[in-house]
Amino acid sequence: GEAVLVFFVLSGVVLTLPFIERRSADNDHWNSYYPRRMARLYPPVWGALAFAVLLIVVVRGVSGDNASWWVVDQRGSIGPGRIASDALLVGSPGNVISVLWSLKWEVVFSLVLPGFIVGARVSRNLPGFGVAVVLVGLVVVGAVTQSPELVYLPVFGLGVLLTQHRSAVERTCGRMNGWKWMAFGLGGNVLLLNRWFLTAVPAIDEDLRTPRAVWLTVAPASIGAAMVVVLAWHCRPIVRLLETQSSQWMGHRSYSLYLVHIPIVIAAAAWFSGWSPVSVPVVLIAAMSAALVLHRFVEVPSIRWSRRVGEWAARTAA
Repeated sequence: GEAVLVFFVLSGVVLTLPFIERRSADNDHWNSYYPRRMARLYPPVWGALAFAVLLIVVVRGVSGDNASWWVVDQRGSIGPGRIASDALLVGSPGNVISVLWSLKWEVVFSLVLPGFIVGARVSRNLPGFGVAVVLVGLVVVGAVTQSPELVYLPVFGLGVLLTQHRSAVERTCGRMNGWKWMAFGLGGNVLLLNRWFLTAVPAIDEDLRTPRAVWLTVAPASIGAAMVVVLAWHCRPIVRLLETQSSQWMGHRSYSLYLVHIPIVIAAAAWFSGWSPVSVPVVLIAAMSAALVLHRFVEVPSIRWSRRVGEWAARTAA
């Protein structure tokens, strides 16, 4: 879940950056944005779903009696309605590929992005810290009322806020030295992983088992996620690490890996009837191999297709 929050903040940064930097070309950019974005997100999902359904059919006869509760919970039927929900990312996706619950919010944010852009421009003269407090406050309200929209969409807003105030963030980060970065990184990770620290306390662990309590931990975790993104964006040693050829290679294939790894984990757990030391290398090799195939034959073509779709939409609108 914490990795998903970092993913949401990153999306808030990268999706809003072109619009904030292209004030004079907004109309042309918006004309191509929606078709290009949808063409980019959906084809890899459909390819991963086809793979997941095939994998489920192949291992259906394997019992996996000793599997953990988490593995058992991930196994569901693959009826048409469940597949359609995952394929369209509407309703409650995550029936076939459980991680798709998070991609649903990526699609929702992509659709309501104009509202975030307007909000960023309206609030650009307001103190960034004050806006951040409001966004985190909305997360708390969403947790108390158990409203997923208020829990997750403000996390995207923190990424938008970082983009809107990127010059001030850069100036502040430029004044930080080594020990300050270490303290900042430690604080960010403690906030991001606060739920895990709290569950280590026996008196608190039982109280954290309710959905409302878990969602309340998203508020400090969202702050930590934003701090982790700042680290990756401005802390030079981490920037150099993320700009290495191997990091870039993995980054380009991370979407495909995100889509295919869970079905392979579940299939391996069923096949080996629970835990086996052999399952770890099998899952690593199989997941990376499947991700490479999906990236090469589905994701890369979908990226090219999304650009052509965007160009066509811009020409048509013009």
